[in-house]
Amino acid sequence: MYLRKHGDSSTQREIERVILDELKQRFCAEDWMENITLPLPFKSDVQIKPDFYSEKHKIIGEIHAHLGKLKSAQMHKVAADILKLHLFDPDHAYQKYFVVCDQDEYKQLRGNSYLAAAISQFDIDLICIELDENRRADLQNAMKRQNMFRDSSTSSE
Repeated sequence: MYLRKHGDSSTQREIERVILDELKQRFCAEDWMENITLPLPFKSDVQIKPDFYSEKHKIIGEIHAHLGKLKSAQMHKVAADILKLHLFDPDHAYQKYFVVCDQDEYKQLRGNSYLAAAISQFDIDLICIELDENRRADLQNAMKRQNMFRDSSTSSE
């Protein structure tokens, strides 16, 4: 367990904004919505809030602004996002996306883990949109302040 003295996530939100703008252009969905509250189809009193959504184009997704391999608590956050996408669309009517911005996380989520298996089993497309050097440095500094950066040379959890 670790403590986060500096939990300000404004840098991650700024990076998510950049990634959202790129995704919006990529998907050309005119009804693109961000952080919209949606009821689960089989339990309408339970709601989720995906990072992006298009009803017309049947797109739903989450973004994770993080560098390096995930620590166990971060894996739980990703698992919750993956579960949220699956619960919204268990019948695979939507294109579901989980978007990362780092090759180490991408490789980890493609590897041999329960998260990688869930991503595959639930038909979730994993996308990596890499950051430019300045944004990458900003994110790395923010993660160090938050005690979230994990050097890829350390052993995996």
